[in-house]
Parts: sequence; structure tokens; C-alpha cells
Amino acid sequence: MNTAGPSCRVLVIDDDADIRESTAMVIRLLGHDVAVAADGAAGMDEGRIFLPDLVLLDVGLPGVDGHDVARAMRTEEWGQRALLAAVTGWARESDRLAAEAAGFDVHLPKPVDLGTLRDLIARATAAQMPGKLPLQ
Repeated sequence: MNTAGPSCRVLVIDDDADIRESTAMVIRLLGHDVAVAADGAAGMDEGRIFLPDLVLLDVGLPGVDGHDVARAMRTEEWGQRALLAAVTGWARESDRLAAEAAGFDVHLPKPVDLGTLRDLIARATAAQMPGKLPLQ
């Protein structure tokens, strides 16, 4: 349950149904709103409707990869203000740099641990509050 403050809107995009649904369940248990998508196109559609504060985006999606999805999100108003987190099994420095170049704010290894998830939600929520600056 969320007792720490306002609710965050989190969009989880991952082609692995187990990861997608378990991450969504944890976010709901933390008291936040969540939407899910299994691929980049569905994630873009969901983002336009849901207007997330935070997007947890798998980089290794089939078809259009997460880097291209992040670039597309950044062209949309909602995507410019959302915190974008690359969630991936790829952890080399070149992978982090590629994520940064694509417009991600954060590069995270799978699976995302609970403490990191809470920190991301707090950062995304703070960034949406008037008069508040996002955490660094």
C-alpha cells in the first residue's frame, strides 16, 4: 500500500508476460496505478491514453526495439515529461550509452529490485508535482 504520498502512473512494457504481470502486481501493491503492454506499438498506444509518469521499457522487444520506442515516446508531449527507464539484461557500458542516446533517463538490469522501483516511483512522482524539481 502507498502511504508515502501521491500515486504514480507507471507503464510497464515487456514482451515477457511473467515479468510484465509480476512487475505490475508489485506496483499495484505499492499503491500506484499501472498499465501494461507487450510490445512497443501497444506501449505507445497505451501511453497516449494512460499518460504515465514512469515508463519501465524492456529494451529487447521483438520487432521495434525499446530504443526506437523510447525515441518515439520522446516526440510526444506525455513522453517528454515521463521518466523513461530502460529495463534490460544488457549491462555493458555500451548498452548504457545506447540507452542514454535513445532518450532513456535510467538504465536498469533485469530484474528491477524493489528498492530501485520505489526510488524510481518517488522520482517520477516528484517530477510531476508543481514547484518540485526531479531528483538527480
